[in-house]
Amino acid sequence: MAKEKAKKKAVKKVEKAVRKAVNKGVTGRTVEQAVGNAIDSAKGKAAAKKIPTQEMGKSDKKESKAAKKAGCDDTGD
Repeated sequence: MAKEKAKKKAVKKVEKAVRKAVNKGVTGRTVEQAVGNAIDSAKGKAAAKKIPTQEMGKSDKKESKAAKKAGCDDTGD
């Protein structure tokens, strides 16, 4: 419920900003680009918050153990 409220508030802010920009004479294309950039930026921030803090998952550990048995090193050199 709080997410819906926050989303509605964000939409209202964008609509208000677009109305102001159009009233000042900014072209529609410029407004679209600015809104698109803002959305991309917000998606990037949201994705950054969802990155897990664990260093390795179970499958990564299995692969690492298999690599060690095979005599491979993880240095990449």
